Amino acid sequence: MAGVILVCEINGEEYAFLSKRPHWNIEMGNFESWGGGYLITACGEMKDEDGGNFRQCALRELAEETGLGFLSHLDLVDIFATDEKEIVTYVSVVQFRDIMRVMQIAHLVPINAEMAEQIEDMLAPRANGAPSEKTIAFLPQDGIRMFADEKYAVKKALSLVLN
Repeated sequence: MAGVILVCEINGEEYAFLSKRPHWNIEMGNFESWGGGYLITACGEMKDEDGGNFRQCALRELAEETGLGFLSHLDLVDIFATDEKEIVTYVSVVQFRDIMRVMQIAHLVPINAEMAEQIEDMLAPRANGAPSEKTIAFLPQDGIRMFADEKYAVKKALSLVLN
């Protein structure tokens, strides 16, 4: 799995752009897991066409989800690995005109470094009380909630760009 966090300077301040999950998935014709939660700008599973290349996977997902197929420069932010999966996250700094082109299409939400500190974890209990990795859960509309690995990647991406 690979993903990209887009960052853009607006009025002298750096913003990361998150994607807000809808409550209904039109393609699946069903409720979306974690409806109302936030994800990094674009992310997805590796496909055969990516040839096992995480960078190619991230660029393909970005093009599919935002239409920004012309981006080629990505900086590595984080590699999150468990026994079951590996997630590689990149950051790309884009121009204001480019982010404005895709904000409506991709339903992107800008956050700055101060807002990133307020992100809450997306956790929902399983029947046995343990946190669930993926569940149909409607999250409250107030606040920004993300999975811990993505929250960490957003904060790290902003700090890399700011330094």
